[in-house]
Amino acid sequence: MDHQTMKLVVNNYDGHVSIMVIENEMCIATAGMDFMTDSWWLARVMVKHPHRKKGIGRRMVALLKENNNGYPIIVYPGGYDLTKEEQFAFYEQCGFVRKTEHSLELPV
Repeated sequence: MDHQTMKLVVNNYDGHVSIMVIENEMCIATAGMDFMTDSWWLARVMVKHPHRKKGIGRRMVALLKENNNGYPIIVYPGGYDLTKEEQFAFYEQCGFVRKTEHSLELPV
């Protein structure tokens, strides 16, 4: 990720963490998770097509982990334009492990 041209915005408030990556005043990526009792639930990690495969998604996941307050992060991949297998592979590259057939967890 070219830190000279991109700006990271991290908001952490009241059980919600959101991240935006801004380039040339445009949002090119976003991620968000919400705290639910004893773990975080990852709602999305989305990078616009021209900016994929540049480490932006992995950097956002790392920032989410930095803001997890010592609790695991759980994700149920699906939606968007990647297959479930591609999404599972992305999260596994970021350190998540399969929890169930449909979910992964980033352990503490």
